[in-house]
Amino acid sequence: MSNPVSSGGSSRPISAVAVGSVIELDIAQPAHQGVSIAHYSGRVVFVTGAIEGERVLAEITEAKSKFLKATTLEVWKASENRQEHPWPEASVDRKPSERVGAADFGHMQIDYQRLVKQRVLQDALYRHAKIARTVEVRSVPGGDLNWRLKERVIAGADGRFGVRAGSSHAVVKVESLPLAVPEVAEAFENLGKAHPGTEMTIVRAGDGSTVVIESNSRDQVPIISYQVGDRTFEVSALGFWQSHHAAAALLSAQVVELLGDARKDPQAPNHDLYGGVGLFAVALADSLGADARITTVESNKQATEFASKNLAEFPNADARTARVEKYLQSLVKSGGNWEGATVVLDPPRTGAGKDVVAALHALGPENIVYIACDPVALARDLGLFAEAGWEATEIRAFDLFPNTHHFECVALLSKCVTL
Repeated sequence: MSNPVSSGGSSRPISAVAVGSVIELDIAQPAHQGVSIAHYSGRVVFVTGAIEGERVLAEITEAKSKFLKATTLEVWKASENRQEHPWPEASVDRKPSERVGAADFGHMQIDYQRLVKQRVLQDALYRHAKIARTVEVRSVPGGDLNWRLKERVIAGADGRFGVRAGSSHAVVKVESLPLAVPEVAEAFENLGKAHPGTEMTIVRAGDGSTVVIESNSRDQVPIISYQVGDRTFEVSALGFWQSHHAAAALLSAQVVELLGDARKDPQAPNHDLYGGVGLFAVALADSLGADARITTVESNKQATEFASKNLAEFPNADARTARVEKYLQSLVKSGGNWEGATVVLDPPRTGAGKDVVAALHALGPENIVYIACDPVALARDLGLFAEAGWEATEIRAFDLFPNTHHFECVALLSKCVTL
């Protein structure tokens, strides 16, 4: 360990703080992306592994002129909200280079995890969209462990499989995968050795079977399926599907519920944007009726092919392969009009962005259901929508990634009524 430098209240010169320095910090508050905020020598410090109100010893991992990043080494004054980590290999008791990064909230009691997520969301909504409201982050069925349907593991130098460290690309040997569903955890435990650097994906299909496949396989990838309600969805074993075993059903139900009494037109140009394999397009059909016009747009060709199959029972559904922003902009240029339409918007973690928001506003749909896995990206986009005259009439949040800083939000947007 590096020699400690002075504590947070010191006037120690900024130049004395370099990567590898060990400093004492008082943790002030939680922030986005699973870190907490402290202050040192006039700079903000973003700290992993710490909780508000704690005093910790932390190692600097990045040093910039205006901020520092650090990871907790020792907890000198512990919060009452701290718990023993359910994944021993992710505990702050281990060296950062030997510490799993995939369960970065596991040191917090579960109710406090959700409170932190709520605070992060509410702060983002107010800062970026001037939305001041309480949005509870709700628990979901199935418990707070054993929820992940898919895990990626990698062979270390000795050929044994492990997972990446949170602070580097080093492979951490682990005895178990406590966030994974039991079938995936068992398949991991039964893996043999492999050439160092080999990455494998373990995924549980809807029938309970597991597929173990090299993550960068160029061979034919198995097709698996999942049941959501009374419908079956096909997807590549290496393709995108919701991580939490309850997520697909829960989020689909939220789309239907939020649209319940909204004004809808089944024959309007209804869309599912960033549609993947058609999960939310089917939910949209459940809300609008089986004969409704629905187009799903997705940039991944293989996912679009699966969407076509998964939507085959809906005669007026169409699946298109295109980048969403270009697709929308071409419609705007051609004078497209989505009056009366309902749109499901499920962008990547970075959000939809100003070009997509501007194009959607120009097309003029009636309703937008926005599904987001990043609270700040959601808040930024809601701010852009608000500037264009849209209102988030309801925002809901769900803890679909327990023991991590991630969670999912669903918002209903409607055009503001002007008198």
